[in-house]
Amino acid sequence: MVGKAKSIAHTSNAVNYGKDKLNAEEISRHNVIGSTGLEIENEFKVYQNLNLNTKMNTISIVLSPSPEDGRKLSREEFKAISDDYLKKMNLQDHQHVAYVHRDTDHTHIHLYVNRINSKGEAYN
Repeated sequence: MVGKAKSIAHTSNAVNYGKDKLNAEEISRHNVIGSTGLEIENEFKVYQNLNLNTKMNTISIVLSPSPEDGRKLSREEFKAISDDYLKKMNLQDHQHVAYVHRDTDHTHIHLYVNRINSKGEAYN
C-alpha cells in the first residue's frame, strides 16, 4: 500500500475530480451531506471558518494498493482501508468523503478530509 497526502486549497475541484471520474464509487463519508464539490467545500468551510489562522485546509489523500490487490478488493474492503487509515492518522472524526477509482489497472482511493475539526483545531 502506498499513500500520499497533501494540503490543498481547491477543495471543490478536487472533490469533483474524485466523484466524477469514470467508474468512481463513493465508499465513505462523515459529517458531509452535499453531493457536489462546491456543496462539500461549503460544508468544510463551516469548520474552517472557526480557524482563520490556517490556509490550505483540505487534506487530499491517495491510497494505492498494489495493482494485483486493487483488482481483488471489494467496495467494503476499500472502505475498511479508508476507515483504518483515518483512524491511524487520528482523522476519523473529521469531515471526509472517499471515492474508489477503477478507471485504470491501478485501482486506488481518493480521500478528502477537512483539516479543521468541529472545535476549530487544525490537524498538523
